[in-house]
Amino acid sequence: MAGELTGNPWSDDPRVVMVGNGLPQPEQAEHLAGLEQVAPELEVGRGGVLVLSHAPTAAQQDLLATRFAAPEFSWVVIVLGAAPSARWRFTAGDDGWLRSGFLPEVRYDEQTAVRRGGE
Repeated sequence: MAGELTGNPWSDDPRVVMVGNGLPQPEQAEHLAGLEQVAPELEVGRGGVLVLSHAPTAAQQDLLATRFAAPEFSWVVIVLGAAPSARWRFTAGDDGWLRSGFLPEVRYDEQTAVRRGGE
């Protein structure tokens, strides 16, 4: 998904910020150690995609919930792992299928992600 967001012509160069360890490392994305490094920018700016390597703490969830309540908030937040406040949930299975329960299932593999991210 990070390759699609940062390397696809349709993506219009969104800002992609990846927070935490164990995430893919596309060179077009920003990589930060903690949410506090980008939190001030979540108030203003043109927005982007924030990818968290694990569920936010209770205080971070409160911060994000406050931001989401503002109509001008223009960030998408993706959390790897369980997040109780998530509106949408996707499951990437070991069988290579991405499932949501409400969208068509998508077959995805690492080769596709690497190829598309490097185009």
